[in-house]
Amino acid sequence: MPLAPLRSRLVLVVALAGAAALAVPACLTTGAADPEAAASAAASCPCEAPCPGDAAAWRGWAEDRVADLLTTTVRARGELFEVAAVAARAATLHATFARIEERHPGRLDPATPIGARLANLRRFAAAVRWTSDPAHEGGLSIPDADYLARVRRAATFPPLLRSQPFLRAVSDPARYAEAVALIDAHNATLPEAARFTVLLYRSAFIRTPDRTTHGRFFVHVPGDPEQWIQFGILTPGMDEALTMHSVSVVALVGPPEAAGSREAVLVDWWRVYEDDGTIRLGTRLDDGNGTNRCFDCHKIPVLPIHPDEEYDLDDAGRLVPKLEGRGEVPARLNALIAETGSPDAGGLFDPAGFGPALGPVGRARPDALLRRWCGATVDDASLARIREAMDCSSCHDGELVGRHNFPQAVASDQDLGLFHPVSEERMPIAKVYVERGLMPPDSDLTPAERRALWACLQAEYFDPTDGSGVLRDWLLGDSTAD
Repeated sequence: MPLAPLRSRLVLVVALAGAAALAVPACLTTGAADPEAAASAAASCPCEAPCPGDAAAWRGWAEDRVADLLTTTVRARGELFEVAAVAARAATLHATFARIEERHPGRLDPATPIGARLANLRRFAAAVRWTSDPAHEGGLSIPDADYLARVRRAATFPPLLRSQPFLRAVSDPARYAEAVALIDAHNATLPEAARFTVLLYRSAFIRTPDRTTHGRFFVHVPGDPEQWIQFGILTPGMDEALTMHSVSVVALVGPPEAAGSREAVLVDWWRVYEDDGTIRLGTRLDDGNGTNRCFDCHKIPVLPIHPDEEYDLDDAGRLVPKLEGRGEVPARLNALIAETGSPDAGGLFDPAGFGPALGPVGRARPDALLRRWCGATVDDASLARIREAMDCSSCHDGELVGRHNFPQAVASDQDLGLFHPVSEERMPIAKVYVERGLMPPDSDLTPAERRALWACLQAEYFDPTDGSGVLRDWLLGDSTAD
């Protein structure tokens, strides 16, 4: 570095003494008596040249980092986030923050003005980065194999559901009635509070992890751990030569009366069909099929169950659409799900680090902005009803109920794998809940108002047309929304 610019920088340091000096990276003050050392320190500063020297410069640096993080990709279906790419950029940023902290101890202390402003950006980078590491496909702070070792006991379901008679029956569409009968016989030996609940249904938009079916043989097992188990099954009209591998479990660890504070364990098991006719159960990871970022979608530990189709069994033991009592079992299960609170992965996952909640309470929403987001033709009365319905975080605050944040609150490539089993319409989770009238609850919005509501919520969270929104504000420390 030429000597004259260096002297100018040293003069700036003196001028920013006292409280303002907190804004000056140590690379500008190191070696004041040694110009060569100072120049070397400035050149090696991890903040990237020019090294931010005051609050305004740090602000510019943060804006550049946020713009990089929130880069979208243009696809045929519009602009969306590629979640893996965001994770990779978050990992790079997390490493940059680590170098800053190592070389300039205290620089990022949340007690300082700059540290406080960068706190959310650091938290986001730390939370989102994990899946960029192949050993952390599940998005947790410990490797996937270590996580399985830690939770395997809680995720192992009861002996009946692991027995060969049951596994063979639940894996053969001609024998589903046998699987139900085995559970009925077992329930007859249990007190009512300990009995398993069975639901046969077709999901409206989520396929099994083996990407084969929307069909589920669902079993709820009360107790500690409380388990929500879903065997993938073939539904009417599917090719019966297809092989079902997936068995997914959500286990809530702790006594049931502690609902809302229990650790959530999410594991995909895998049915492996041996040559001798036995069915071996391993985990998806153990059998070489990787894993998923479960908590990207599980913003609450157990997703509410709203079947596209419920099934009964006819006299031949075959699945047929349920005609009587439709909705009764899902309603009972959803009442239990409503008490499960926010996801808690035993400290291995930071739900709040994925950004502020969708639909923050108290945010200004002027008419002109809402019309830009949800359509200029929306009349005043509808606009008022839409605005009133946008305070999602009044419930989804991360305490009472899990918050909806990144990536669920934005358009992402994860949405491309969610589609209706018949129409193949793309069905992102949060969008479906809003547009189908499931959220907000007890609302009388019209279908058109619901579509407009989702458009407004998503654009308010992040608007790719100009890069604005709740998420950007939070990352830059401009918002108190959590």
